[in-house]
Amino acid sequence: MAQVNPKEETVTLSQYKDLFVKITMVDGKVDRIDSHFKEYHKSIGEFTKTLHEIHQFIKGNELNGNKGLSHKVDEMELKIEEMEKKQVKYDVFFALLGAGLVITSSAIATLVVKVFIG
Repeated sequence: MAQVNPKEETVTLSQYKDLFVKITMVDGKVDRIDSHFKEYHKSIGEFTKTLHEIHQFIKGNELNGNKGLSHKVDEMELKIEEMEKKQVKYDVFFALLGAGLVITSSAIATLVVKVFIG
């Protein structure tokens, strides 16, 4: 037979109500934490998706022939180098053309002066 301990405390209805209120408060806090965690998890998923899209934009993917931003920048650098080389050639050409025109006009002026003066 089980013996009853005479020192056992009895729990009052008020104490049960207090305990129920505390459990309800803790349960509400757990629900809020769970809700925040779900939002956090959703945000991480969106961030990961955005990061992946940025990576594809920079490196490229099969839809754009693996020619992302980095490839386009490399192409532009090559075109700029070509244009700079052409610009140097044009600068030299026009400098020589200008010098040639000065020499030619000087020769014509000298010829005109000799013809008229004599």
